Amino acid sequence: MAQRTIQSEERLRAIELLLLWEGRVSRARLLQLFDVHETLASRDIAAFRLRYPHACVPVPNAKAYDRARRMRPDLTVGLFSEYERLIGA
Repeated sequence: MAQRTIQSEERLRAIELLLLWEGRVSRARLLQLFDVHETLASRDIAAFRLRYPHACVPVPNAKAYDRARRMRPDLTVGLFSEYERLIGA
């Protein structure tokens, strides 16, 4: 169970970094970065939205969420190097 929690927190940090550096997050993007089921990726995004309701806004036609103007990093420092590590650059 603890391992699942660690992995879930890692995906929540990824959501934050994607919003900060790409300006958008979607289930499809999480699936590109993590080997998880679609349902789990959707749950992670929903969990992020519950914890940080003012961090992103839905884009229904794109099935994605855009970064909100007032979003500030909470789970990460928000450094570009963190984003680079996430995407494997």
